[in-house]
Amino acid sequence: MLRWLTVVRAEPAAVPPDAPCLDKDAVRAGAESELSAFLSSGQRLQLGPVTGTPLVSVVVVLYNQAGLSLLCLRALAASRGVTFETLIVDNASSDRVPQLLDRLDGVTVMPQAGNLGFLRAVNLAAAKATGQYLLLLNNDAVIEPDTLAHAVARLAREPDAGAVGGPILLWDGRLQEAGSIIWRDGSCRGYGRGDSPAAPAYGFVRDVDYCSAALLLVRRAQFEQLGGFEEAYAPAYYEDSDFCVRLWKAGYRTVYDPRVRVQHLEFASNPGSGRAIELQTRNRARFVERHAEFLAARPLPAAATVLTARQRLRPGAKRVLVIDDRVPLPWLGQGYPRAASLVEQIVAGGDFVTHYPLQFPHERAADVARALPESVEVMLNLGLAGLADFLVARAGYFDVAIISRPHNMEVVRAVMRQRPAVLRGVRIVYDAEALFALRDIAKAAMLGRPVRDDEQHRRIAAEMALARGAQVIVTVSAVEARHYREAGHANVQVLGHSFAARPCAAPFAARRGFLFVGALPADDTPNADSMFWFVREVWPRIVDVLGDDAGLDIVGVCEAPGVRALAGPAVRVHGKVEDLGRFYAAARVFIVPTRYAGGIPYKAHEAAAHGLPMVVSPLIARQLDWFERVPVGAGAAGFADACLRLHREPAEWAAVRRRVLAAVHRDCAPIAFQHTVQAILGRTTHEGEG
Repeated sequence: MLRWLTVVRAEPAAVPPDAPCLDKDAVRAGAESELSAFLSSGQRLQLGPVTGTPLVSVVVVLYNQAGLSLLCLRALAASRGVTFETLIVDNASSDRVPQLLDRLDGVTVMPQAGNLGFLRAVNLAAAKATGQYLLLLNNDAVIEPDTLAHAVARLAREPDAGAVGGPILLWDGRLQEAGSIIWRDGSCRGYGRGDSPAAPAYGFVRDVDYCSAALLLVRRAQFEQLGGFEEAYAPAYYEDSDFCVRLWKAGYRTVYDPRVRVQHLEFASNPGSGRAIELQTRNRARFVERHAEFLAARPLPAAATVLTARQRLRPGAKRVLVIDDRVPLPWLGQGYPRAASLVEQIVAGGDFVTHYPLQFPHERAADVARALPESVEVMLNLGLAGLADFLVARAGYFDVAIISRPHNMEVVRAVMRQRPAVLRGVRIVYDAEALFALRDIAKAAMLGRPVRDDEQHRRIAAEMALARGAQVIVTVSAVEARHYREAGHANVQVLGHSFAARPCAAPFAARRGFLFVGALPADDTPNADSMFWFVREVWPRIVDVLGDDAGLDIVGVCEAPGVRALAGPAVRVHGKVEDLGRFYAAARVFIVPTRYAGGIPYKAHEAAAHGLPMVVSPLIARQLDWFERVPVGAGAAGFADACLRLHREPAEWAAVRRRVLAAVHRDCAPIAFQHTVQAILGRTTHEGEG
């Protein structure tokens, strides 16, 4: 149950602090009106029965508040996705609770002659429970239909998680808490109180000190092993804090999951404020006495420590800020698959990531969930305008800042010039992603407007100058790393792509046709240019030889009108697809006819990992250092000849397949990717493995 709130703030509230107070009496009156309508209607509320053993035993303790209890039980009855039994302890209610209980079906009711209090009533009901999980639910709380299923799924897939809770919303929609903090002096704070639950700070999964028993899911076996709620705290207050601390001491985590949502009319069933304060004071002293060693490691209550205290991290974990153009949606290409892999690997190593999408700050929640691990804090809707204030609010919080792409580094450097303290003491990593000057120089040469040598050197030097002051520079290839090293930068790491070879089994004879995979956001992009050139200059030569056997599939997000216009009987433009595997298994030859680009091509590595032989342009062969691995097509005639030979000769096809699989093993080994990420964060390999 909720206790004292230490009023400190680390960031501005998402809801104005002078928001009107909730009229709880009006809420209660409305609930009582609903109860009257329910009782007079003759209807019944069905919460069971359950066939066989239920997965969850839901414990609800009632003490008056019959109208609110109806709202609670109606919402519980609408839960979906799991089987549950409902155990209700009536602590000698004197209002219309008995009439409500008479209208319930499929519940186990335990009426009491007197008021046991919340703690003893929970322990009583838990002793009668049969479910694998135990849900503690206040009778003034209203859960959402999928809350119970989400909570069960969390504990089911994480054996070391002992309890799960989520956002507790006040009746007006603001936060009561998004997980709770225990301070060194034994006082507690509901994180985010008064803010909007939609704010980014509350939208990710994290470990917390404890979650309130207004809604708390635990394993019944662990609840029993720990002896349930500690009777010393009876009748109420600090029993949930104490239980979660005992879980932590036993090696089990308490997890905050933003999808485990409940609305709560706070203090609706509590004793008067004087009695409540008396109980809180007494039980806080008991809590401090019992958990002195645990509390010694917690911070003192202060605004400066709320952010760090909101989340429990493993020892040695780093807080990492990643600034990029946008949330790295892998299906968009443009370096985002690598960016997503980078974040995923940081999280897999046990570190915490805050991702700040700078140029395109708005994204659909469903796409964010597909692209990034659920434990990543994603600062949506702030963008360029909000960066300076965000960095000021988070000064001293991050250990590492990874800034990706030149234009984003320019923005961050401008903020640092105006506010030098915002990233003081932070390990600055410049993820160049690619030397964009090289791409622009190659494009100009292709268009017949070559850039003079001195201008080439000036552009490359200007881009590399952005790395000044960074402790680490990250590039995608050894070719680009060499430019930085030759410019005098000492700590340059090469981070390409992470792939394990998983070749498709389909043999040469079962395949046919050609495949291109890549994002095509506009006509004036490297991928679109490569398709225009291939279809107009190379493809007719292939069709002349293969005839009806010629087929080209173009797959990937396609918003380029010129590329869509290329579609015809033998050229199929599919756009974005969910399952690329079927294309990799059906095609005989992969093509990468890129004429200008920076970095390295993700889809070439992905196709190679599927064991699909390919023909590439000289530019791609140079970027990948694959001249000895794959056929290289120079010019339209050379590219067409290489494609035809690979499509028509089984022995050549098999030889190239073996070589590209070996190349993936050499260049994209996940373990090498992992070690490089740890080096970027400032750890040795041994530290990263620990």
